[in-house]
Amino acid sequence: MVFAARIASTGLAVAATMSPIAAVAAPPPPAASAPVTQSSAAELLDAQGTALMQQRRFGEACPKLAESDRIQPGTGVLLRLALCYEQLGRTASAWSSYREAVGRARRAGDAPVADLASKRADELEPRLAKLDVRVAPGDDPGLLDVRLDGVALASSTLGVDVPVDPGSHTIRATARGRRTFEKTFTVADRRATTAVTLDLPLDTRGTTQRTAAIVVAGVGAAGLAAGGVLGLLAMSNWNRARSECTSGTSGCNQDALGLKSTVDAEALASTIAFGVGAAGLAGAALLWWTAPSPSASRGTAVVVSPAIAGGLVALDVRGSF
Repeated sequence: MVFAARIASTGLAVAATMSPIAAVAAPPPPAASAPVTQSSAAELLDAQGTALMQQRRFGEACPKLAESDRIQPGTGVLLRLALCYEQLGRTASAWSSYREAVGRARRAGDAPVADLASKRADELEPRLAKLDVRVAPGDDPGLLDVRLDGVALASSTLGVDVPVDPGSHTIRATARGRRTFEKTFTVADRRATTAVTLDLPLDTRGTTQRTAAIVVAGVGAAGLAAGGVLGLLAMSNWNRARSECTSGTSGCNQDALGLKSTVDAEALASTIAFGVGAAGLAGAALLWWTAPSPSASRGTAVVVSPAIAGGLVALDVRGSF
């Protein structure tokens, strides 16, 4: 048969225990003097991948075949890639590649190759492990950015059993106003469905920090107000004390001397209150402007507190940015 002869002539007899599929139209060895164009690069990668498969070095062969098919898509290289994935135990990737090869072969009018790829896909299907990514009740799948091993998942695949390769996987989901969800899980090498529910709680970090900023601003404003009131009292009592004195402190009566002590205490308290007020307003501004937005991927933690040392009022700021 012409089809059998074409399959047998590929030179991809990897081993007797391998799949009966062989490569369709195996790539000829590239000419040594050929220019490195996209086409020749694809052929070179295909030839290298095919040679590695014959040596059963599937882990090295698959990436070369995948890159060759990316550069220059072809039914033959895609079938070799599917076979390579199958030998690695990546059953979902192999099944998907066989299914895509079916479509390519049919579009090219190559019914025998389409039938062969379809048969291999049908044989793999009962062995497929599957993943069911579920969305929490009330969440809109269209507003989520979900990625499996860094590859975006279409919202239409959420809540549906989709084939997945056995092994370790990481799923990550983000949405505006929600905390990021990330989970690493292992899919067993058997026909089973692994379910993962995306739990993205509301991200209230920014709201909480801005609320704190308003509270701190209120404390700062109260400090400034208190400093102003104490300053006015100190000035008033100072004027009263001066009116009770005839010549410096030696001419002051006991009431005047008592007022002077009161003035000193009020002046110090006013200075401290002004310092705390200014620190509070500065801290409130810092809290407000460093508050993470609802879509921020990592939080900003800031602690602001007034500190008094050596008669000076300072602002103590600690946190991570």
